[in-house]
Amino acid sequence: MKRMFLVISLALFWGLTALLVKRWNELNTEQQAFEELAEWVANKRQEKEVADMNAGDTRAAPSKIGGQEKKNKNVSEGREREILPEYQELILENPDFAGWITIDGTTINYPVMQTPEEPEYYLHRDFKGRESYAGTIFAGASDLQEEHADFFVYGHNMKNGTMFAAVLQYRQKEFWETHKTVCLDSRYEHRKYTVFSVLYADESEWSETNGLFFRELSGDRKRTEYIGQLKKYELYDTGTVPDAGKPLLFLVTCSKRKSASRFVIVAFLSE
Repeated sequence: MKRMFLVISLALFWGLTALLVKRWNELNTEQQAFEELAEWVANKRQEKEVADMNAGDTRAAPSKIGGQEKKNKNVSEGREREILPEYQELILENPDFAGWITIDGTTINYPVMQTPEEPEYYLHRDFKGRESYAGTIFAGASDLQEEHADFFVYGHNMKNGTMFAAVLQYRQKEFWETHKTVCLDSRYEHRKYTVFSVLYADESEWSETNGLFFRELSGDRKRTEYIGQLKKYELYDTGTVPDAGKPLLFLVTCSKRKSASRFVIVAFLSE
């Protein structure tokens, strides 16, 4: 009986070990694919910069989708926006591509996906829509193509340090001091945000109907109160309070704490 128990225990142990090794290898393979994608985007940007320098023109080239110049349907103040050159082919590869997020000095350098009809579609899918435990960074119900809006962007807190695991480093004020800037591009423009609040949040606070961070607030006074709430819950004083009219960016990941299931950094549009 003891021998049988030992055999079963060893079988379970090696089976679990094999599963963990397989999962780890899959995560590393997926991360490598994201890194290759990031390198491709960086090369496209560099090519554009060189071309602009040679031509003496810093204007963005018009995007060509399907052989025709593709304009954004969401026209603001009579302006038509053009897709950034480095993202044109990514949209052709996957129309769910909404933008790109980067935090210099971290592993965060990923495409951001957007599926309004099913906001969490990429929770466990890679850039090509295939099954993936780590998933892809996604914008939830936010529309990254809007020009003056608050955005909520989500990613897993992976044990191998990928996806939004680096966001947890903002628990330390020293890290925030050297990583205040978050770059979040839409398809049409480069955007920079400045982090001003870092906090934990309970799952109930993320209800889209009555949660603290999803309340529909309009007017400068209510907006000021809203920002005050975000400052009230911050882990440390950043000494920064944005103007009420500034669009906000929320980066959300799992905290793995029983008392607060989400960890959030909040930034305001600065460029």
